[in-house]
Amino acid sequence: MTEGILKLRELTEKLTVKDKELLESEQMLRTMIENIPGSINIWMTDMVLNMKCLTGANENYKECSLKKKKIFDFLDKEKDLVLIQAHEDAIKGIASKFEHNLDGTDYLFSIKPLEDKFGNIVGAIGTQFNISKYVSIKNKLNEIVNLLKNCEEFNNLNCEDSEKIKQLICSE
Repeated sequence: MTEGILKLRELTEKLTVKDKELLESEQMLRTMIENIPGSINIWMTDMVLNMKCLTGANENYKECSLKKKKIFDFLDKEKDLVLIQAHEDAIKGIASKFEHNLDGTDYLFSIKPLEDKFGNIVGAIGTQFNISKYVSIKNKLNEIVNLLKNCEEFNNLNCEDSEKIKQLICSE
């Protein structure tokens, strides 16, 4: 056991400053990823869209379960065509950002080319942020606006504030 400790100490001393900086950067990145809010997922693929990692809110998948799985394995080829196309575009150098309902939950997706340190595209990196609460609130506000547009009493108000409200509601 002492021999192993001496060997470890010897190897540790051989680490260069850059190696130590890289290890520190990796540890900081791991800490950041571990503290991502539960409403966010981040993933990476290679150039043929094999999953390389997935982290964040989706606890259904562990890295070992991703081996040899393509992004398509997680998506419905008809309903999620926009997601498939966004990944295909990303490996061609085209970034995209859009809202999409996936399995009954509304998300904001951002899918971009993943580049190596030389600027070569080596895959795609994606994030999804659960915006279901935002979409629900937006839909309720739109319902209220439509009700107010049709409300006779509201349309007949003459005060200055009601005019401002009318302009806000009626402007598209």
